[in-house]
This record gives sequence, C-alpha cells and structure tokens, in this order.
Amino acid sequence: MRFSLLLAALLALTTPAAAQVDCPGCVLGIWDHQDILSANRFGIMNLGVLKSVYVGVCLAAGETGVSGVEFSVQGLDGLFVAGFGAVTPATLLLGSVAAPPNETGTGGINLGWANCLSGSRALVKIDLLTFSPVVNRVLRVTHKYPPSNANYNLQPVVTRCDDPEFTAVRVAGGCYILNWDESWAPSCYPFGGACTVGLSRSTWTQVKALYRD
Repeated sequence: MRFSLLLAALLALTTPAAAQVDCPGCVLGIWDHQDILSANRFGIMNLGVLKSVYVGVCLAAGETGVSGVEFSVQGLDGLFVAGFGAVTPATLLLGSVAAPPNETGTGGINLGWANCLSGSRALVKIDLLTFSPVVNRVLRVTHKYPPSNANYNLQPVVTRCDDPEFTAVRVAGGCYILNWDESWAPSCYPFGGACTVGLSRSTWTQVKALYRD
C-alpha cells in the first residue's frame, strides 16, 4: 500500500498534465537549523568546520503537508557537500542537490515519502565544508535541471498528500546567506515573512560576536 502511494506521488511529479497549481505563499527555502519555525535564513561558516543547513517547506494557509518534492540548490559551487539526506527518511531519493553552473547542465533531486509529512517543517539536511573564505554567499532553492515536467515553469515543486491525485504544486524558492558582512542589503526573495526571524544589523552583529576569539 505504501509503495503504491509513493508510486502515485512520483507519477504526479512526472505526468505532463500535472502541476497546474500555484502556491506563491508557500516557500521551499533554506534555514539555519531544523526548527524552521524559529530559525534564521543566514549563518556563519568557518574554514574547515562542518556547517549544516536545512531545506524545508513553509506552507501557506490551506496547505496541509507534502508527499514529495523536486528542487535544486544554487550557490554550492566551491563548497564541499560532505553530507546530504532527508530529515524524515525518504522512500525515494533520486539525483544530487546542487544546481548546475548553467541552464544547459543537469542537477537537482526528487524525494518522495510513503507517508504524508504534515505542516511546515525541515525536509533535507545538507552538511557543507569550505577551505577557502566565503563571504556573502547566497544559497538559493530553484528548480531541477531539467524539470521533470514542462508545466513547472522553472520553479521548485512539492506534491500534496491528496491521494489519489497527489497534486503537484509550484512554490517559491527561498534563499540563505553564508557569512553576510553587512556591506549589502539582502534582496533574495523571500527572505523575510513566515517561518523565519528577520535579518537585522543588530541581530547579525550579536551572532558574529559569538564566533570572535
């Protein structure tokens, strides 16, 4: 039974007639820790020290949960992906998380779960390493390259838990900033809003002070 549900969700992601639904208030974004309801979308990454970030879904009113997801992450070039996996073990995981360097490349993943994942929550943990200085590095959730479905309009997609339809829903892609140096105003969308605390100069200054010798 669970396998049949997973297969239906996978078919929903790849059927040409699917994904006619938009949820612009839903965000598939990146947060600084697993509790995305209180986590920041920025953080500090030190040389040679493992840094974990979390891709999660922030659902708008009326959306109850997800059974699958398709996306990639831009901005990972030059960083070493030391670990990657679903926070709740996935029954299906295909592909790799990094977006390619250009539109003609391939990259991105599909994940599916046999049970509905309800509410706004972290979905994926990514462990990163760097041995070169990183400043103002923006990580952005975007579509898979190429998308599984032409109807996805180059957007990340989640599938609902509405068995047997498993409706594919186009959502907004969020972003995350590593080592913001306060020299520029973050403009990536959606940075504020639900499932995050605001990025303020005073907040960031306090966070950076924790890492000073």
